[in-house]
Amino acid sequence: MGQPARLRDFARGKCLWTRKKSQEDSAAILAADIAGYSRLMEADEAGTLERLKALRGEIINPRITEHHGRIVKTTGDGVLVEFASVVNAVQCAVEVQREMARRNAGVSEEKRIEFRVGINLGDIIFDGDDIYGEGVNVAARLDGLAEPGSICVSGSVFEQVRNKVDAGFEDLGERAVKNLKDPVHVYRILAEVAVPAAPTPAGGGGGQGPSLPDKPSIAVLPFENMSGDSEQEYFSDGITEDIITDLSKVSGLFVIARNSTFVYKGKPVQVQQVGRDLGVRYVLEGSVRKAGDKVRITAQLVEATTGNHLWAERYDRELKDIFAVQDEVAEKVVSALAVTLKGGEEERLGRKHTPNLEAYDLFLQARAVLELPSEENVLYARKLFDQAIELDANFAGGYAGSSWVYSVWIWLGYSKSPREDAKRAFELAQRAMEVDPTFGWSHTALAAGYLVRRQPDQAVSVAERAVQIQPSDVDARVYLGYFLTWAGRPEKSIETLQKAIRLNPQGLGTRHPTFLGLAYFTARRYEEAITTLEKLDGGFSPFLVSLAAITAAYTKVGREEEAKASAQRLVEVFPNFSVSSWGDALPYKNAQDSKHLLDALREAGLPE
Repeated sequence: MGQPARLRDFARGKCLWTRKKSQEDSAAILAADIAGYSRLMEADEAGTLERLKALRGEIINPRITEHHGRIVKTTGDGVLVEFASVVNAVQCAVEVQREMARRNAGVSEEKRIEFRVGINLGDIIFDGDDIYGEGVNVAARLDGLAEPGSICVSGSVFEQVRNKVDAGFEDLGERAVKNLKDPVHVYRILAEVAVPAAPTPAGGGGGQGPSLPDKPSIAVLPFENMSGDSEQEYFSDGITEDIITDLSKVSGLFVIARNSTFVYKGKPVQVQQVGRDLGVRYVLEGSVRKAGDKVRITAQLVEATTGNHLWAERYDRELKDIFAVQDEVAEKVVSALAVTLKGGEEERLGRKHTPNLEAYDLFLQARAVLELPSEENVLYARKLFDQAIELDANFAGGYAGSSWVYSVWIWLGYSKSPREDAKRAFELAQRAMEVDPTFGWSHTALAAGYLVRRQPDQAVSVAERAVQIQPSDVDARVYLGYFLTWAGRPEKSIETLQKAIRLNPQGLGTRHPTFLGLAYFTARRYEEAITTLEKLDGGFSPFLVSLAAITAAYTKVGREEEAKASAQRLVEVFPNFSVSSWGDALPYKNAQDSKHLLDALREAGLPE
């Protein structure tokens, strides 16, 4: 690699040897700058300069000295450093970013000072104390490619340090950079080098989070979309969800639900913090790049307690092989964690539910749309599911999804013909079961189909089977709890829904408090119903059942003003609502449970 550009007695600050002017050599070059520096200066110039001065004196300069680097130049928001050893350069950058992340943990996002770092190993030209050349230019371009709080390195750096530093790497591929003829192969040092403030656990208070389960436990973080197209987010999210779904089929694994892991989407987080927040021993993370008919997926399994990598792989495949890659990732995880597959699990784990990529793509899009179940989104999702059926008549996902949409349409109060829509939901769910009874959502859709037909006992029976097929699928458990309430078993529903929280410690969106609030009301536990339902933006949500349940609960405890206000919100959201028509569609098994709810709504002043 050549002799060091300058040997220095760092203890005394004395120069021992220098090169002649314009001498060429190779060196490791680190370029760094502050993300959003102009914004920070505009907001608080004096404070920003003071904090930057402290960071340079307490973190940056001491780390550079410790790793035998030489500061070539500094600018207002940046620094250029030369290292004789590329390993020292990377170690220095990692330590600085880790310490910066710790410093930023208690700082609001708009006030954080976050560095972007680029490191290159290449030829440079010395001119006195200054340096020039392509080696410097590439480092500066890598700095520009880095996200705030992260480090990007060139392929030459990666080849030298990949087995010599305590960090993982993500291959970002070749990138065209300004003023350079040839593209640069770029690697990003993975998220565990940065430690920003992580989301607060569901229990609040920033404690240690849930305790570890008695079997191997894992959280799958959202795979990063590296396609350069935000409209491809649904694809990378879909890959993540499918891997979660596959792992949820394994009874020997404890798998955290999507809602909790997607809290971290788009945030550089430390896997140790994720492990503490979610109460898991292992974390799977990765990225997806889709370009034309090609796809690149990277995945790495990390032990959250130590940050050690247990397994990592990169897959460069044809898009048509995407299902095989998903299966392989799931199988690698199961193998790495030494989990024994039980009866039927191996077959279900490797089951490909459709060979038609276009149908699969439509299924992913529809599923993403349903995350926000507005009237418009539900209609659009139904259109996408129907298109998936047209492309592959043997794909259960299309039928199950379309069936689910009809059930949701009724639950949200949008259906003008509940009986006809319930009939259609049930028929589509039956078709999904005929096509593929191993598809977990087929069972949940059929259970929902039974419920909208006002057959809650059958809904519970099918939902229990869905949980058996995918033991860690939080959706299956949450909907089982919902169906238990209608079947006249609210205490069992409460128990089931409370257990679901452990699979999703960061929160279960609007469904969980809606279903739990209804269960508390049905169990005549009104104060608990109110406390639970008020988590939905003070009791407001797009679900008719949550608005009805909190209105009724307020009425039962004599909080008349709140009951009237809640009833008014219900009518504003569902202007065609009437107690009698909604009562005709209620799927309660026990007539007294239905009367109990409807009488409270009448007392609150809702139209008959």
